[in-house]
Amino acid sequence: MKRIATLDGWRGIAISMVLVDHARFSMHIDPSASMSTGPHGVTLFFVLSGFLITSRLAAEKQSTGSIDLRRFYVRRFFRLMPAAWTFLWFALIYTVFSPGALVGLFNIVAALLFFRNYSYLLAPGPALTGHFWTLSIEEQFYIVWPSILVLTGSRMARWVALSGAVLIGIYRFAHWSSLASLSFEPAQATQLHADSLLLGCAAALFLPRIRPYLRDWMVIPLLIALVPCIANYHLLIPLRESIILALLLAITSSSESKAFAILNWKPVAFLGTISYSLYLWQQPFTSYGHIGPRHLLFAAVALPCFALGSYYLIEKPFIDRPYRKCLDVVPATGTVASGVDSPLSGE
Repeated sequence: MKRIATLDGWRGIAISMVLVDHARFSMHIDPSASMSTGPHGVTLFFVLSGFLITSRLAAEKQSTGSIDLRRFYVRRFFRLMPAAWTFLWFALIYTVFSPGALVGLFNIVAALLFFRNYSYLLAPGPALTGHFWTLSIEEQFYIVWPSILVLTGSRMARWVALSGAVLIGIYRFAHWSSLASLSFEPAQATQLHADSLLLGCAAALFLPRIRPYLRDWMVIPLLIALVPCIANYHLLIPLRESIILALLLAITSSSESKAFAILNWKPVAFLGTISYSLYLWQQPFTSYGHIGPRHLLFAAVALPCFALGSYYLIEKPFIDRPYRKCLDVVPATGTVASGVDSPLSGE
């Protein structure tokens, strides 16, 4: 699968939106006072995940005639788990010496087994592993979606993804008043966010058919339509936002226009490359523990150090070598080593 450079830029934008929002919380700035960007950054990550995972699996099917699920899951393991386990070891050490250690330990297990978005049903969770709710949704998606794609084939799977997204959107709209009154943890349920992932899947599968009709200028009205969504929604994200994001990804990934140079700008693309490590390690620095301007200044220095260390010492070595030896195969050109293979955004 050819590396899609603009998607690194989208990852960089998404992680920036999350970091800005968490910094706002650290400064006690009420998200309702102005636009809250974090939930929209997470939604962008979800759409990216569906789009990239499906694009990669569809490309494998086209080039080899089949999809190797074993290889897919081994890749996922080596891509996600080493860095996640490292962070969870840190969380474990911190939790053992903290008040409420038993509850903290339960939520570390929930994060490890990727059901952190439902662990509140059994025990309230400290914020240290709270960000694993998004990773849990993605892992649950990885378990189900590739098998659907294999069993149904690309043609049927695109309609499964589209209809599934629409049904979730209709359910959320029909129960909007009650759902909007939920606290943050119950609003993390997979069934309230899976439409974003499914629309990314649908965009990838429909892209070959709709590519001739896509034009670069369409990005402008789509971005304008995105602004009211970011301004008006801060807990649940409407279906139309995910549709807009899926179309933006489809257009920018299909075009070589210089108009999208900002997505290829090295600082933005580099943020996208290390977005997984940034997301893993930002929680202790931006949403946990002592809060205030001095804390944020410390976070601005410490977080990049932890993220870069995680990426270069843990993520990249596992991306580049071990899973290839386990599978005894050579991966498709320009994928893993190129930095395209990124969690919180799929492959």
